[in-house]
Amino acid sequence: MVYRTADACAPPAPSPGTATAGSTPASTGDLKRLLTRLDSTCDRKPSAPVRLHRAKGDTDVAYSNAAYCRRQLKARRATVSLTDAGKVDHNQGVHEALPKVVAGFTSRG
Repeated sequence: MVYRTADACAPPAPSPGTATAGSTPASTGDLKRLLTRLDSTCDRKPSAPVRLHRAKGDTDVAYSNAAYCRRQLKARRATVSLTDAGKVDHNQGVHEALPKVVAGFTSRG
């Protein structure tokens, strides 16, 4: 199951009878609305190829976010690739991806 950023980040609804701070700007509905607005990053067709990187072991960024972005870009006929760093954490995933990102900017492929 794939969750959009807004769904994954929205706090759970309070239990019945629990006091809430409904007037705060980060209430569940407001936070979801704001995050949904930001969830359009991949809702376009870039003029250059896009290279996405993810790591199955990353507990900081949902693995499904990259797949969701890839589907959005593909639906708009963008050229997109998705590389998996494997079962490594977020920092190691960045370490694995950075040389590939730099190579993508310095090569003609």
